[in-house]
Amino acid sequence: MIGVRKVDDPRNFGVATTDDNRIIEEVIANKYMEYPFFIAELVTILPGHQEAPGIVLSRQVYNASGNDEKYGLTPGIVGGLYLDFKYMLFFVILALALMLVWLYNKMHTSATYQIIFCISVVQFFHLYHRGFLKVEYFIPYLIIWIFTSAFKKKRIVNV
Repeated sequence: MIGVRKVDDPRNFGVATTDDNRIIEEVIANKYMEYPFFIAELVTILPGHQEAPGIVLSRQVYNASGNDEKYGLTPGIVGGLYLDFKYMLFFVILALALMLVWLYNKMHTSATYQIIFCISVVQFFHLYHRGFLKVEYFIPYLIIWIFTSAFKKKRIVNV
């Protein structure tokens, strides 16, 4: 579920720790942010200081305070959604999977949908690993939208 180990400690390299399921076992929840952990990474781009959800989660898991813990955690999509939505997370994951199935079916209709499907699969696996929604997941879709709208064929009607 959640791999909690410091990368700079050579004793932990490639070794699973006993902290793997602490989010669920110790009922760790979002107590520090007014918004869901899942979208907290999006809020970090706003003006002012907002801490990344991985850092906040690390402090919560290790019961650290202040700058004691400088490493962030990536709980995966199950852990990230569980923090805020508990067992409703399965509906969110199901919705994401259904979106991929819908894009797969649309992929056969145009080259644009083929590109969107490929990017969506890559973004889904990255989100599955990371657990927090990030701004970088939306940038490829913005680029596709800009290029497809800029180079759309305009129909000329003779009157």
